[in-house]
Amino acid sequence: MITFKKCPICENEKEQIEIELYLTSSDIYEISCKICGDYLITFIEKEALKHKNINDRVKLSSFFRERTIHNNNVKLVFGQKTDLFPGSYSHLLNLPFISYEDVIKSFPDHISERLDRTLLNLYKLSKYTGDEVFINDTDYPIFYPDSIDLKATKFIMKYLFYDNLVEGNNDLPGTLTVTAKGLARIYEIEKGININPPQAFTAMWFDPSMGYYWENGFEKAIKACDYFPRRIDSKEHNGKICDEIIVEIRKSKFVICDFTGHRGGVYFEAGYALGMGLPVIWTCQEEWFNKVVDKQIEAKTIDGQLISVIIQDERKVHFDIDHYNFIVWKDEVDLFEKLQNRIKATIV
Repeated sequence: MITFKKCPICENEKEQIEIELYLTSSDIYEISCKICGDYLITFIEKEALKHKNINDRVKLSSFFRERTIHNNNVKLVFGQKTDLFPGSYSHLLNLPFISYEDVIKSFPDHISERLDRTLLNLYKLSKYTGDEVFINDTDYPIFYPDSIDLKATKFIMKYLFYDNLVEGNNDLPGTLTVTAKGLARIYEIEKGININPPQAFTAMWFDPSMGYYWENGFEKAIKACDYFPRRIDSKEHNGKICDEIIVEIRKSKFVICDFTGHRGGVYFEAGYALGMGLPVIWTCQEEWFNKVVDKQIEAKTIDGQLISVIIQDERKVHFDIDHYNFIVWKDEVDLFEKLQNRIKATIV
């Protein structure tokens, strides 16, 4: 039963808004807000937002409105899997989740990127070249403002006009048209993406058994999302491996860390990427994710005879990271599908 009538993010209750339970679940709500766009949110995240800073919530609005404008049809749940109550529908656990912290981190810090993404939003809203796009004062998320104060939105508008990227009414409400110079800038952005795709770095176990999963899971999913896949062993290097890893992580748009085999180096690379403020996608093969399995080893008896014994091998990710939203995969097909969806859902 729905007991609230306003958007959990922007607290809009006057503009057009639709709120439903997602697939009859009591844990996840499906929101369609004129300001923030379309998104799914867990009950716990909805309650937690009541205590969040209003200017941070503006950044959430921009994130989900952009996804809606760009017709990203991958269902993305705002919240964490741990928000779901015990006994929740199993199909909900297969949805990609994104946390509050990850959305905030994805907000572009540099003004040039905010201008570019605003321009792309206006271009996507245009029905044809030269179309006048009507913008209301409730459309502020389109402009990637860092404050609820409309001055922040108008600041972005001002520089779009100053650079002759748009024309029309330099106020809200009003109409904006992407100019020929604006279209040229959009072409530059898209051309840059196509010719020199952003890099995605993968930290993983370099055991021969993982080669098949790299080619048919990780690499395939990254390429399907138009990113360039990079592993340190797939690049020739003359320096120290750790130095090369740092260089490649710094060059990447995001990092995938796979904890199959529980290699210490992957923990280092995940920590470095987080310290750089890069998005990290956490993955692990299900047989290595918080399981206890039988393992056959060779041992010597007291009299020196070599025998085979079975011991219990505890395979657990470190408690410092087990709260992250892991992709737990079965095989290369499962890995490809889940990783592709996660990249499309969380990497803008």
